[in-house]
Amino acid sequence: MTAHGAARDAPDRGSGTLAAMVVGCLILCAGLLLWAMVEAVLAHQRASVAADLAAIAGASRMARGGDDPCGLAHDIAGANGASLSGCQVEGSDIVVTVVVPSPPMLARIAQSAGQEAPGIHAMARAGRP
Repeated sequence: MTAHGAARDAPDRGSGTLAAMVVGCLILCAGLLLWAMVEAVLAHQRASVAADLAAIAGASRMARGGDDPCGLAHDIAGANGASLSGCQVEGSDIVVTVVVPSPPMLARIAQSAGQEAPGIHAMARAGRP
C-alpha cells in the first residue's frame, strides 16, 4: 500500500469537514446575534429621536402659548414611527415617553421563546432653559 492509501484509511478521515461545518455554524450564529444587536441599537436610536422630536415640538407649542402640547407630541411621535406611551407637563417642561415596535429579529426570538415581542422605549424632556 502506498503512503496515499494509508492516509485514506486513517480513522480521522472527514474530521476536517466536520470541523469546518462547526466553525461555519458558529460564524453563522455569531452573525445572527450581531444582526439582532444592530437591529436593537437602531430601534433604540429611532425611539430616542422620536422622543426628542416629540418633546421639542410639545415644548415649542407650550412656549408659544398653545394648548395641548401632548397632542402635538403624539402626532410628531407617530410621524416618526413611534407611539406616545406617556406625556406629562411639569411646569415649563414636557416629558414624553415613546415606544417603537421590536425589530423583526428580536420579535422572532421572543416568539420562539413563547413570549410577546417587547417594544423599545425612550424618554425625553424639553422645555425652557
